[in-house]
Amino acid sequence: MRIALVEDIAALQETFARMIQAIPGHSLAAAFPSAEAAKDALQPGLADLFVVDLDLPGASGIEFIRWLQE
Repeated sequence: MRIALVEDIAALQETFARMIQAIPGHSLAAAFPSAEAAKDALQPGLADLFVVDLDLPGASGIEFIRWLQE
C-alpha cells in the first residue's frame, strides 16, 4: 500500500514515515508539509491512502480531505 502524509511538524512527519516504511508491503509515496503543497503535487494514483493532520496551517486537514473527495 502506498501512503502519503500531510503533516506540518517535521519530527512527526519523519516518525510517521519510519513507521510506514517498517510495515511490510507498505511504502511512503510522498510527504507534504501543508494541504497546499499536497494539492500542488497531487497526481492520480499517487497514493492508496492519505494520513492527514487535521490541524494544518493554511487550509486545514478537513478542507484538504473534502477537496480530495471532490
